[in-house]
Amino acid sequence: MTKHLFICGYDGVRMSKILRQELGERGSLAGGFITERCLNSDGTISSCSLYPAAAMCNPDIYPGDTFLEIKDGAPKHNNEVFRVTGKRLLDEAKYYPFIVIDEFGGFDMLIPQYRDALTDVLNCDIPVVGVFKNKKAADELKQLLGLSDRFTMLTDNMRKVIAADIDTTVINYNPKLEFLTLRAIKQWIKENLGG
Repeated sequence: MTKHLFICGYDGVRMSKILRQELGERGSLAGGFITERCLNSDGTISSCSLYPAAAMCNPDIYPGDTFLEIKDGAPKHNNEVFRVTGKRLLDEAKYYPFIVIDEFGGFDMLIPQYRDALTDVLNCDIPVVGVFKNKKAADELKQLLGLSDRFTMLTDNMRKVIAADIDTTVINYNPKLEFLTLRAIKQWIKENLGG
Protein backbone atom coordinates (compact mmCIF):
# COMPACT_ATOMS: atom_id res chain seq x y z
CA MET A 1 0.00 0.00 0.00
CA THR A 2 1.16 3.53 -0.71
CA LYS A 3 1.36 6.63 1.46
CA HIS A 4 -1.71 8.21 -0.13
CA LEU A 5 -5.06 6.58 -0.90
CA PHE A 6 -7.85 8.20 -2.90
CA ILE A 7 -11.28 6.86 -3.71
CA CYS A 8 -12.49 8.18 -7.02
CA GLY A 9 -16.11 8.06 -8.03
CA TYR A 10 -19.46 9.63 -8.56
CA ASP A 11 -21.14 11.92 -6.01
CA GLY A 12 -23.60 10.44 -3.55
CA VAL A 13 -22.50 6.78 -3.69
CA ARG A 14 -21.29 6.39 -0.08
CA MET A 15 -17.54 6.89 -0.66
CA SER A 16 -17.21 9.50 2.09
CA LYS A 17 -19.42 7.53 4.46
CA ILE A 18 -17.33 4.38 4.04
CA LEU A 19 -14.09 6.28 4.59
CA ARG A 20 -15.40 7.95 7.74
CA GLN A 21 -16.76 4.69 9.15
CA GLU A 22 -13.43 2.95 8.66
CA LEU A 23 -11.44 5.81 10.20
CA GLY A 24 -13.79 5.90 13.20
CA GLU A 25 -12.40 7.78 16.19
CA ARG A 26 -9.06 8.18 14.43
CA GLY A 27 -10.77 10.93 12.44
CA SER A 28 -10.44 13.27 15.42
CA LEU A 29 -6.65 13.19 14.88
CA ALA A 30 -6.76 14.15 11.20
CA GLY A 31 -5.86 17.39 9.51
CA GLY A 32 -7.57 18.47 6.33
CA PHE A 33 -11.30 18.74 5.75
CA ILE A 34 -14.59 17.02 5.12
CA THR A 35 -17.65 18.20 3.26
CA GLU A 36 -21.24 17.83 4.41
CA ARG A 37 -24.35 17.95 2.27
CA CYS A 38 -27.69 19.24 3.52
CA LEU A 39 -30.60 17.64 1.72
CA ASN A 40 -34.11 18.78 0.94
CA SER A 41 -37.04 16.57 1.90
CA ASP A 42 -37.00 15.08 -1.63
CA GLY A 43 -33.34 14.03 -1.29
CA THR A 44 -31.89 16.75 -3.52
CA ILE A 45 -28.95 18.83 -2.29
CA SER A 46 -29.78 22.19 -0.74
CA SER A 47 -26.23 23.12 0.33
CA CYS A 48 -22.68 21.86 0.85
CA SER A 49 -20.34 23.02 3.61
CA LEU A 50 -16.67 22.60 4.47
CA TYR A 51 -15.59 21.46 7.96
CA PRO A 52 -12.28 20.57 9.62
CA ALA A 53 -11.59 16.82 9.28
CA ALA A 54 -12.00 16.32 13.03
CA ALA A 55 -15.68 17.22 12.60
CA MET A 56 -16.29 13.69 11.32
CA CYS A 57 -16.26 12.60 14.98
CA ASN A 58 -17.85 15.64 16.64
CA PRO A 59 -19.79 17.54 13.97
CA ASP A 60 -21.78 19.70 16.37
CA ILE A 61 -18.79 21.51 17.86
CA TYR A 62 -17.32 22.77 14.59
CA PRO A 63 -18.65 25.59 12.46
CA GLY A 64 -18.99 24.86 8.77
CA ASP A 65 -18.54 27.21 5.83
CA THR A 66 -21.17 26.85 3.11
CA PHE A 67 -19.61 26.80 -0.35
CA LEU A 68 -22.63 25.78 -2.42
CA GLU A 69 -26.32 26.61 -2.08
CA ILE A 70 -29.11 25.53 -4.37
CA LYS A 71 -32.36 27.45 -4.06
CA ASP A 72 -35.23 27.02 -6.46
CA GLY A 73 -32.94 24.95 -8.69
CA ALA A 74 -30.40 27.80 -9.02
CA PRO A 75 -26.92 26.97 -7.67
CA LYS A 76 -24.74 29.63 -6.07
CA HIS A 77 -21.13 28.88 -5.15
CA ASN A 78 -18.83 30.78 -2.81
CA ASN A 79 -15.17 30.71 -3.92
CA GLU A 80 -14.03 32.46 -0.73
CA VAL A 81 -14.62 29.29 1.29
CA PHE A 82 -11.85 27.51 -0.61
CA ARG A 83 -9.68 30.62 -1.03
CA VAL A 84 -9.62 31.15 2.75
CA THR A 85 -10.94 28.23 4.81
CA GLY A 86 -9.97 25.42 2.42
CA LYS A 87 -6.45 26.80 2.02
CA ARG A 88 -6.06 27.30 5.78
CA LEU A 89 -7.22 23.75 6.57
CA LEU A 90 -4.77 22.31 4.04
CA ASP A 91 -1.91 24.52 5.30
CA GLU A 92 -2.60 23.44 8.90
CA ALA A 93 -2.99 19.77 7.92
CA LYS A 94 0.78 19.33 7.72
CA TYR A 95 0.91 19.50 11.54
CA TYR A 96 -1.28 16.41 11.99
CA PRO A 97 -0.34 12.71 11.89
CA PHE A 98 -2.46 12.17 8.77
CA ILE A 99 -4.64 14.15 6.39
CA VAL A 100 -8.19 13.64 5.15
CA ILE A 101 -9.36 15.43 2.00
CA ASP A 102 -13.02 14.59 1.58
CA GLU A 103 -14.12 15.63 -1.21
CA PHE A 104 -12.17 17.51 -3.83
CA GLY A 105 -12.10 17.92 -7.57
CA GLY A 106 -15.03 20.29 -7.83
CA PHE A 107 -15.00 24.04 -8.40
CA ASP A 108 -12.39 24.20 -5.63
CA MET A 109 -9.85 23.41 -8.37
CA LEU A 110 -10.47 26.87 -9.88
CA ILE A 111 -9.03 28.61 -6.80
CA PRO A 112 -5.24 29.12 -7.23
CA GLN A 113 -4.49 29.55 -3.50
CA TYR A 114 -6.34 26.34 -2.72
CA ARG A 115 -4.68 24.42 -5.60
CA ASP A 116 -1.23 25.49 -4.33
CA ALA A 117 -2.08 24.32 -0.79
CA LEU A 118 -3.44 21.02 -2.18
CA THR A 119 -0.25 20.48 -4.19
CA ASP A 120 1.84 21.09 -1.06
CA VAL A 121 -0.20 18.53 0.88
CA LEU A 122 0.08 15.92 -1.87
CA ASN A 123 3.86 16.43 -1.94
CA CYS A 124 4.43 16.26 1.82
CA ASP A 125 5.53 13.18 3.77
CA ILE A 126 2.29 12.88 5.75
CA PRO A 127 -0.14 10.12 4.71
CA VAL A 128 -3.25 11.41 2.94
CA VAL A 129 -6.58 9.66 2.40
CA GLY A 130 -9.54 11.10 0.59
CA VAL A 131 -12.30 11.13 -1.96
CA PHE A 132 -12.35 12.94 -5.28
CA LYS A 133 -14.81 13.36 -8.11
CA ASN A 134 -14.50 11.20 -11.18
CA LYS A 135 -14.70 12.75 -14.64
CA LYS A 136 -18.45 12.17 -14.98
CA ALA A 137 -19.20 13.92 -11.66
CA ALA A 138 -16.89 16.81 -12.58
CA ASP A 139 -18.56 17.17 -15.99
CA GLU A 140 -22.01 17.31 -14.37
CA LEU A 141 -20.82 19.93 -11.89
CA LYS A 142 -19.36 21.95 -14.78
CA GLN A 143 -22.75 21.96 -16.48
CA LEU A 144 -24.68 22.70 -13.27
CA LEU A 145 -22.53 25.70 -12.34
CA GLY A 146 -21.76 26.88 -15.89
CA LEU A 147 -18.00 26.49 -15.38
CA SER A 148 -15.45 27.11 -18.13
CA ASP A 149 -13.27 24.67 -20.04
CA ARG A 150 -10.46 25.73 -17.69
CA PHE A 151 -12.27 23.76 -14.99
CA THR A 152 -12.15 20.61 -17.15
CA MET A 153 -8.46 21.14 -17.87
CA LEU A 154 -7.62 21.62 -14.19
CA THR A 155 -9.61 18.62 -12.95
CA ASP A 156 -8.28 16.37 -15.75
CA ASN A 157 -4.72 17.43 -14.89
CA MET A 158 -5.32 16.76 -11.19
CA ARG A 159 -6.56 13.25 -11.91
CA LYS A 160 -3.52 12.57 -14.16
CA VAL A 161 -1.05 13.82 -11.55
CA ILE A 162 -2.63 11.72 -8.81
CA ALA A 163 -2.78 8.62 -11.01
CA ALA A 164 0.90 9.00 -11.98
CA ASP A 165 2.20 9.47 -8.42
CA ILE A 166 4.06 6.36 -7.24
CA ASP A 167 3.17 7.20 -3.62
CA THR A 168 -0.56 7.16 -4.37
CA THR A 169 -3.14 4.43 -4.83
CA VAL A 170 -6.41 5.33 -6.57
CA ILE A 171 -9.45 3.11 -6.11
CA ASN A 172 -12.19 3.62 -8.68
CA TYR A 173 -15.24 3.04 -6.54
CA ASN A 174 -17.82 0.53 -7.76
CA PRO A 175 -20.80 -0.07 -5.42
CA LYS A 176 -21.00 -3.70 -6.60
CA LEU A 177 -17.38 -4.23 -5.57
CA GLU A 178 -17.47 -2.16 -2.38
CA PHE A 179 -15.48 -4.81 -0.52
CA LEU A 180 -12.41 -3.85 -2.60
CA THR A 181 -12.66 -0.25 -1.40
CA LEU A 182 -13.12 -1.41 2.22
CA ARG A 183 -10.11 -3.68 1.94
CA ALA A 184 -7.95 -0.88 0.54
CA ILE A 185 -8.98 1.56 3.30
CA LYS A 186 -8.33 -1.03 6.03
CA GLN A 187 -4.90 -1.79 4.56
CA TRP A 188 -4.05 1.92 4.29
CA ILE A 189 -5.07 2.42 7.95
CA LYS A 190 -2.99 -0.57 9.06
CA GLU A 191 0.13 0.55 7.21
CA ASN A 192 -0.08 4.30 7.79
CA LEU A 193 -1.88 4.67 11.10
CA GLY A 194 -0.68 1.53 12.85
CA GLY A 195 -3.86 -0.42 13.12
